[in-house]
Amino acid sequence: MQDSFFQKFSNIQLTEIENKGKGIIATKQIEAGNYLVKNHMHQFYIIILKQNIVHIVTKEKQKKNYFGVLDANTHIIVMKIVKKKIGVLHKFECNLLVESKQEINKFSETVLLVTRIMARRYLESHNIISQQESTFNDLLLTCSNRDLFSKERLENFGYMAMLLFRFLPKEIKMEHTDIIDIFCRLSVNGFTIVNIDLQPIGFGFYPKASFMNHSCNPNCVAVFSSNEIHIRTISNIETEEECSISYIELMNSTQMRKKQLLNDYLFDCKCKKCQDPQQKIIDSLLENDILNPDQKLQSEQLFLKHKNKINQTENEKELEKMFEDLEKALAIFNNNENAIRCKHSIKKIALINSLIDISVDLKKWTRAKELCSSSIETFELVYPEYFPTLGYRYSMLGKLSWYLFDDYFAVQTLRKSLKIVAVSHGIDHPLYKKINDLVIQTETFNLRNLSIK
Repeated sequence: MQDSFFQKFSNIQLTEIENKGKGIIATKQIEAGNYLVKNHMHQFYIIILKQNIVHIVTKEKQKKNYFGVLDANTHIIVMKIVKKKIGVLHKFECNLLVESKQEINKFSETVLLVTRIMARRYLESHNIISQQESTFNDLLLTCSNRDLFSKERLENFGYMAMLLFRFLPKEIKMEHTDIIDIFCRLSVNGFTIVNIDLQPIGFGFYPKASFMNHSCNPNCVAVFSSNEIHIRTISNIETEEECSISYIELMNSTQMRKKQLLNDYLFDCKCKKCQDPQQKIIDSLLENDILNPDQKLQSEQLFLKHKNKINQTENEKELEKMFEDLEKALAIFNNNENAIRCKHSIKKIALINSLIDISVDLKKWTRAKELCSSSIETFELVYPEYFPTLGYRYSMLGKLSWYLFDDYFAVQTLRKSLKIVAVSHGIDHPLYKKINDLVIQTETFNLRNLSIK
């Protein structure tokens, strides 16, 4: 039963939400900064992680819990399901993937994830592994919304299902339509896993967390510690109030958020923020485009020229060229006679974000700090008070200030970040500890400098 997922939690309940289906409500008042749902590793279902976080399985304390398979592009981590039988699932999956060595690099993470789900279904159905924790049936408890997917997306799922038939042994194969159903369910219930720098590092399915509904002004957030998901409250929640997270990036206008949610998650968002008339004022600031058609084309061409290369190269010449072109694109906004009107423009913020990344790669600390500082007001305008993205922005600005020996400003900014992260991640999270250590270090330098003066 779905409700059995939440028997361990005394402060929340799974129930029917009007016009939404299943959702989670608070059974009593919950203050900001508390755990709502926590999927531990042994409850955690299946995950595909990219190669850039191999350290997760090399830490001594975690070696006993994980086994890995590594190919050129993907690190597949098998979680500890049953202490005595983990080798069975791992060996079975290894054989599947090793046999398809020439094919596997062509597949997306989602296809690999579906492969593992099918493998687990087979082993569970033949009582080869235990069903004590999360099982294949947990996935079937979630909604698929298959009838809402576009013909094009279903055809794409069908194509990926056909790919699986090229290498999977017949004993674990499922009906073509059932495989498509798995793709549908993962599409609307899976989570993109991010590291402490909010960079995407993988994709996974967490049974409990998948019942959280969306809001563009969420009272909860999903954060990660290694491959463990934590749903935490970022504002006070009243009794019987729905608990929600955001499925998408919030740095967007109402129209663009609604469009993305409809395309990716198949529903028309009618949250309070989307229906708030006051949001039109913020939308006008975010959408403000002062550029004439020629300027817009020039700016977009410069940006799109390098968009897919950002964070993908360490070549200094390439980075310098990207920096030069994106500075030109930003100058088109800044040199306009109405530049003040586009301070919060989404397009301008996207340029600034990319330029910050490149500036950091090139160790242009001063420029990175200028860009970060110039955009902080927009982040404060868009994100909830204790949202992780805002905390990360303060953290970045604080670090850059510290690199530039502006210790006093660094301490003030890092403290703002720490206050947010204490709520969004908790004081036991590695991100909190990392920022707190930096605050202590910066405060020490600041005190020394004051005593010298």
